[in-house]
Amino acid sequence: MAKIFQADNPLNRFLYKFGSMILLNIYFLLCCLPVITVGASLTAANTVCYKMREEPDVKITSTFFKSFGKNFLDSTLVWIVLAGIMSAVVFIFVKALGGEGYAAMAVCVLCIIAAIIVMSGGTFVFMILGRYSNPIYEQILNAYKVGFSHLNWCVVIWLLWAVPVLLFASFPVLLRYFGWIWLLVGFALLIYITAGVYRRVFKHVENKD
Repeated sequence: MAKIFQADNPLNRFLYKFGSMILLNIYFLLCCLPVITVGASLTAANTVCYKMREEPDVKITSTFFKSFGKNFLDSTLVWIVLAGIMSAVVFIFVKALGGEGYAAMAVCVLCIIAAIIVMSGGTFVFMILGRYSNPIYEQILNAYKVGFSHLNWCVVIWLLWAVPVLLFASFPVLLRYFGWIWLLVGFALLIYITAGVYRRVFKHVENKD
C-alpha cells in the first residue's frame, strides 16, 4: 500500500505524464490561436515532447515558452511560407480535379509531387528548429536532407496525423463523444508519439555524422 505514495511507482508516473500532456495541449492550442503562430507553437511542443523522451522530469511551462520565444521568428516565417505554398498546391489540385483530359490529370500529379516535396522537409523543420541552433537557411536545408533521406518515416508521421483526421471526418459522431478528449490531450499525445519517430531518425543521423 505504501508504494502507492512513492513518486516513482507506475501509477504516479502515468498520472504525471498524463497531467503533463494536458498542460502541454493547453499551451499548444492557446499559442496556435492567432494561426500565424502555429509554427512557433509546434516547435515548442516538439521540443518539450522530445525532452520528455530523454529526461524523466521536464519543466513543461518553462521549456515550452523558452522554445516558443527563442524560435518565434524563424518558426513563424517557415510556417507562413509552408502554409502559403501548400494552400496554393491544394487550390490548384482542387481546380484541376474538376477538369477533364490529360492536362488536368498531369496538373493533379504535379500537385501531388509538389506536396510530397514540400512536406518532406516541412515534416522535420519545426523539430530541427527547436533542437539545433543554425542559421535559418541551414535549418531548412537540413530539414529537407533529413526528409528526403528518411521519406519512409515521413510517411509514418503523415499517417499518424492523418488517421484521427480521417476518423473524425468519416464518423462525425465521434466528435460528439470523443472531441472533448481530443481537445484535452489529443494534440499533445500525437506530438509525443511523433517525437518518438523524430528521436529514432535523429539518433541515426547524429551517429552517422
